[in-house]
Amino acid sequence: MAQVPVNATLDVQKSVRELNDELRDLYKELSKINLSPMRKDIEDLQKDVSFLQHLRRIPPPGQRIGTTLGPLYLNDSLFWSSPNATAISVTVTLVSSSTTVLDTWSVVLVDCASGNVTLTLPPAVAQTGRYLQIKKVDSTLNKAIIDGAGSDTIDDELTLELLYKDEAVELVSDGTSEWNVF
Repeated sequence: MAQVPVNATLDVQKSVRELNDELRDLYKELSKINLSPMRKDIEDLQKDVSFLQHLRRIPPPGQRIGTTLGPLYLNDSLFWSSPNATAISVTVTLVSSSTTVLDTWSVVLVDCASGNVTLTLPPAVAQTGRYLQIKKVDSTLNKAIIDGAGSDTIDDELTLELLYKDEAVELVSDGTSEWNVF
């Protein structure tokens, strides 16, 4: 099986980030303007983001996996494989009310159907190199608000908001006072 070069994977991740940024900007403008003319653009961007997010494997909430990564198939086409992949373990947690992210959580799915949900990150200083994925899973206009502990920042901001269904963010602690977005 052919392997996709590392920079191809980085290109996919960059595309996801760019689409997320573009959608976030569109949603910020939503409160200022009539949505009707933008509806088609937003739907097209959401389809693009959805396609790129389906290139990742995320298990269902509550499932803990420990397997060797292998081929990833999308619509019966091989996208990625690694004969030298190592075992990983991921814990998926579904939350629907404001809470603090626990040390055992790897992937957090946020359901904001009942209102805004604030996730407080653990102190970055105690989490050197920790990796988290957080994703908003509902289609309401409620926000998933990610808040740094105390004065900790998230890419130089005190909070980060996920505004639309399937918007996701990947965070890594710098071990001092910041969570970096990837």
